[in-house]
Amino acid sequence: MNYDRSCIDKRRDSLALRYHLTRWRLQLAIQDGWITLPKSYNLGTLPIEWVPTGMPWWDPAKEITGDLKAIGAGLDNPQRICKERGRGDFYENIDQIAEAKAYAESKGVQLSFDPGPPPAMEVIDARDA
Repeated sequence: MNYDRSCIDKRRDSLALRYHLTRWRLQLAIQDGWITLPKSYNLGTLPIEWVPTGMPWWDPAKEITGDLKAIGAGLDNPQRICKERGRGDFYENIDQIAEAKAYAESKGVQLSFDPGPPPAMEVIDARDA
């Protein structure tokens, strides 16, 4: 985590450069007629998002459990976690899971992607510590 935090400034600078170069290149493409934006968009309103590759899991079981707990507690959301973990777009993942389930059902196979109930959290009374 310390390494990840130490990279924040470098990532921010890299991201700023990428957005700048993307808008510059799009402006050239629009001027040259290679791209035509819909009338409701201009370069200032065009939604652009650079998404980093994501950090690989160190201990998948613990990290997934932590992510699920963070979502359950309202501290994070599935969309951000998918991006940060480099696991694709949340909405595309859901669409593909629905497609897989529908296909399995058409073949008479029952699939379950439910991880089950979250593990019980141990409550420690500070007075006992």
